[in-house]
Amino acid sequence: MNSSIACLEFAARPSVFLQVVNPDCLPGLAGPFMIAKLPDGQPDVISSDAPAQAQITADPDIVAAIWDRSEAIRVWAYPERESLRLIEEARRKWT
Repeated sequence: MNSSIACLEFAARPSVFLQVVNPDCLPGLAGPFMIAKLPDGQPDVISSDAPAQAQITADPDIVAAIWDRSEAIRVWAYPERESLRLIEEARRKWT
């Protein structure tokens, strides 16, 4: 399946918010990460990738730092509607 089509289908889910990040976004350059918000008051968990190995932790200081980084990236990101338009535009160009 074309990855842009998969993104658009995934973004149609009610709990998914998809935003394209401007390539000039400096906070995102430290590497990919994921934040898992767990149910029932469990602490959030992050997975942060590094060249040699991923780090998975619920350490509150590290999780807070990743949440801060996530918010900094969202400031740079295009709004969701514009992001979806950019993905659709790329899909048309590449297919």
